[in-house]
Amino acid sequence: STTSLAITAARSDIICKPDYAVWDCVWSDRFTGCICPPPDGDKESKEEEGIQVKYEAYFSIEALLSDIMARREKMFASCSSLPDYFYNLISVSEDGRLITLVLVFATIGKANDVSGLKKKRTPAAIGLFLRYDIFSNTYDELAWVQHPTLSDGKFLRNWSNTLALNWRMREKQIGVFSLPRDASKGAPALQNQASKAIRFHDDDSRGDELDDFDPLIWVSYVEGDHQERSSLHVPPKDIAMSSLYPFCDVVTNKAVIS
Repeated sequence: STTSLAITAARSDIICKPDYAVWDCVWSDRFTGCICPPPDGDKESKEEEGIQVKYEAYFSIEALLSDIMARREKMFASCSSLPDYFYNLISVSEDGRLITLVLVFATIGKANDVSGLKKKRTPAAIGLFLRYDIFSNTYDELAWVQHPTLSDGKFLRNWSNTLALNWRMREKQIGVFSLPRDASKGAPALQNQASKAIRFHDDDSRGDELDDFDPLIWVSYVEGDHQERSSLHVPPKDIAMSSLYPFCDVVTNKAVIS
């Protein structure tokens, strides 16, 4: 397919191929596994050649963020360097072409007010959901979110994790997103709030994956009385990693494909 996404990146180094061997060649004994010298005659050539992986490439988050900021120069006119940022890879299409990720970055002292006549307080941090096509060097901005006051490194890391979990739960329709969108008038807003407190676990021995998809387990949490909600309100369970990525396989490294 030659279909491209909406925005063509100005930078050509977002996806780049390494121009040198980045993997060191190490010899080991086939029986013990202990590291040993290479066979006679192979030492010099192997040390110089190293190991290269066919079709290996690097995805530069810094180059992507730089492209976004340059394209939105009015918003970041006073920014002379890249802000602090964190990102999470959310999913990859099965053919490996489309990458969905969330990128969060600080904006204090780096972003200008572009709201027009109405003056609004500049957010402290911005989050952006993106879909990037590695073949055509194009991307879509799927959604923008913002935080009014916090932008330190610890917050950005946790916020990035939370936003990624939120988006993946919506993709798989699990947890708070297992309920129909019209289940209640306030459901969308409450789903957004509820997901902030939800965590995930990677203990497959619990055997609780089916509960992640059961709306009866999540309905009271999502549609609870507004007055009864508080910061101490606890979600019914942690989301299983195997529910977020049901075909996660350590051997084949298909963790984010399905």
